[in-house]
Parts: sequence; structure tokens; C-alpha cells
Amino acid sequence: MLMNDIPQSPTTEVTPAGIPLDRDVPCVRCGYNLRTQMSDGRCPECGALVAHTLHCFLRFDDPRWVRCLALGAWAIVAGAVGTTIFCAVGVVFCQLPASAAPGAGPSQKTSALEFIVFAAVLVSQLLLIVGIWQFTKPDPPALVVGRSNIAGWAARSAGSIHILVGALMVLELLGLQVGASIGLAHDTETGLLVAAVAVEAMALAFRCRSIARRLPSKALAWQLFVLLMVLGVILFGSVALSAGGDSRLPSGMVCWDVPVVGLWLLLVLLSFAAALTDQVPASRARLAGELSRTGDPL
Repeated sequence: MLMNDIPQSPTTEVTPAGIPLDRDVPCVRCGYNLRTQMSDGRCPECGALVAHTLHCFLRFDDPRWVRCLALGAWAIVAGAVGTTIFCAVGVVFCQLPASAAPGAGPSQKTSALEFIVFAAVLVSQLLLIVGIWQFTKPDPPALVVGRSNIAGWAARSAGSIHILVGALMVLELLGLQVGASIGLAHDTETGLLVAAVAVEAMALAFRCRSIARRLPSKALAWQLFVLLMVLGVILFGSVALSAGGDSRLPSGMVCWDVPVVGLWLLLVLLSFAAALTDQVPASRARLAGELSRTGDPL
């Protein structure tokens, strides 16, 4: 845990006042074992607030908020998997010969498949955006004041643009030129879509690193950060190449880098979501134990 992650502003306690810690918890500032120390006290070695250490571990956070993070992570995984599958299916079927669709001409076949694929991808991406909103939910008010959620709001903003542009592209397949009516050409919409996904990836890189450190898992934190940042850079690069007239990477989705990085990222995200899920019962058990000591109802 880095010193920059330690909040420096006043706190409102999540744990009941005066509860001694019954497990080994290293102080985030000096590493001193805070076992038996009071939850509202200070580290006897360096004087740091014990609450600062507790709020750097998910198992000491509000179980409802931790559950929200876990559900969001799984929704992101499901949305990413759905988007990948439907895009792959669309690419395969749109390249089939016209004879594969009896009674339909090439343009009819392509148009129908494009609509089905875009609609399915849009639903998957909507699930992904819902997951992002869940995963970037700000820390509860009872947690340490001062935790920044800039990355979370950036991911939410980019996600909103992402889903809006995707909806415009689906409407175009239905013959409704909504984008053109507001001055957005198809290439512009594609560039906005890819750029929004790139911002999402980079914003999630910071959010995932912050949350993974509180598992705590430095390995997951840095794997997620590096992979999401690389994905964002690749996508931004594809937008820049397209804007410069280079057609080799028209949307960033056909290069080999994205599938390779995406597959690796998906595997890491699965581990991350599973680790977050494991923290839910841990935080519930911690809260139940503390409340039972004080005689408060659950």
C-alpha cells in the first residue's frame, strides 16, 4: 500500500468505537501489527489513525458496497464476453457468400446481419456500462472522507457517450439517420465510440488498481492497470491513425493487439471478480462479529 493511498482527512468510523482488533492487521504507514489495538485509536509505533489502515482493506468496508463492487465486476466481464462473441459471430456471418441466405440479396443479408449483430453488441455493452456504474460507485459516506473517485466519474462519462453513440449506429441500420441530422458522419461516430472505450479502459485502470490494492493484491492491481492502459493506448492509436487517413486500423477492432490483450485482460478480470466476491462474506462476518460485541442488532 502506498502512502498516497492513505487518506489524510478526518474520518467517520464504520467500525463501532472502542472495538479491539482480533486479527493481524499491519499498519499501512509503518507495518506495525495492530492486533488488539482499538479501532478508534492510533498506531503505538507511528501514531497513524487505526481507521486509516482499516479503510485500506475491503474486508473492513460496508458489505453492501463491497457486494456492489463484485456485482459490477461480474457485469463488466459478462458485457465484455458478450461483445466479443457477438462481434466475432457478426464478422463470420457477414463474410458468408450470398447463397448462404436463400431468397435474400447480398445487401439484404448484410443489412440484416449488421442489425442483429449491432443490437446484440449494444445489449452486451449496456450490461458492461451498468457494470461500470456499479463498480465505480463512490465509497459510502461512512468511509474515510477524501477518497477521490475521479477515475470512476471519468469511466461513467465515457460509458454514457459509448452507449449513446452505439445506439445512434443501431438506429442508422434501421434507416433513421439521427447522427447525420446532428452533423455526425459515420466515421465520426466510429471514432467517438472507440475513443470512449479507450477512456473507459484508462479510467478503469486506475479504479481497478485502487480496489485491487484493498483486497490486498499488488499482482492483480498492476496486471489490471497495465493491461487496461495498454488497451486504451491501442484504441486511441487506432483513432489517431484513422483520423490521419491510415485505413490499416479503421476502428482499432481488427488489429491483433486488441484480441490478445483483451483475452489476457478477461482472464485477469475473472480472477479479480472472484476475489471481490470472496470479500463479501468476509466483510459481513467482520461486521457481524463487531456488532455482536456491542450488542447492536444486525
